[in-house]
Amino acid sequence: SRKNPIRWKLAALGAVAAIVAAACSSIGSVEPNASGEVVFTLTDNAISPSVVRVKPGQTVRFIIKNEGAHVHEFMIGRDPIQGKDYLTERVWTPWGGEDFFTGLEVMVEGGTPMGFEGMEMDMGDGGSMPDEGDEGGMVLLQPGTPGSSESGEVSFMEFTVPDDAVGTWEIGCFQEAGQHYEDGMRATLIVEA
Repeated sequence: SRKNPIRWKLAALGAVAAIVAAACSSIGSVEPNASGEVVFTLTDNAISPSVVRVKPGQTVRFIIKNEGAHVHEFMIGRDPIQGKDYLTERVWTPWGGEDFFTGLEVMVEGGTPMGFEGMEMDMGDGGSMPDEGDEGGMVLLQPGTPGSSESGEVSFMEFTVPDDAVGTWEIGCFQEAGQHYEDGMRATLIVEA
């Protein structure tokens, strides 16, 4: 003897919809494995996986592989500046809003790390220069040899996700004056409490 069977049906339908929405929100996303690792593959038009979820306080190790035919970079930030010519303006980071790595201690091996606080930049001629970290952190990865089975550079980036990083971040490659980013070389990093 329910007084309003339609209300009960709508409530049940709403509950089912909420469960489905919650399940779908993580479909296609990747979380670090038991060792805290996430493997990223950079190709000439994409970054895979396209969505990665991490938690504040979690120590993660990103393994970044360049499997494309071009030089690629791996950067994380918010609010990229659209249409900026990064090469002629000699700016490492295109993030108009925030660089994820600012103030963060990051261990980087492989590739060419740039813009990380306390890290020296290898100038390629045997010299180095201190890097103050004010341009944002990134890793530059060379491609493999064209026409061979040799794959490109691999970089390992390890850090603890900061508590104040909760929210959605964008991963991107801005090589060739931002053309790689425009061509789809982007992914999403979600830091969820």
